[in-house]
Amino acid sequence: MTIEEIKIYMKKNKITQLQLSEKAKIPIGTIRDIFRGATQHPRIDTMKAIEDALGLNEKAVEEKPPQSIEDLINHLKGLPQEKQQELVPVIEHLINAIKK
Repeated sequence: MTIEEIKIYMKKNKITQLQLSEKAKIPIGTIRDIFRGATQHPRIDTMKAIEDALGLNEKAVEEKPPQSIEDLINHLKGLPQEKQQELVPVIEHLINAIKK
């Protein structure tokens, strides 16, 4: 995952650099250097720690299409509450379309 993708993910999920620093156990200065481009080639273990702290490594493994209704429901349950609420109108529309 690129730094830009991580920035977008953090912004979308309202995660600060300080929170990431604490969770990943990486000095805030290192995080800031990476995010502002001062460190253009961060170490692999540093990037892995960042991705692990954000839960992005598990997401990459889990991102296969649901194979059943149960898989889909479990995937939806794993989403943040805000994202679940955004999907309600879409799901209601699909249900109504199927009923016709």
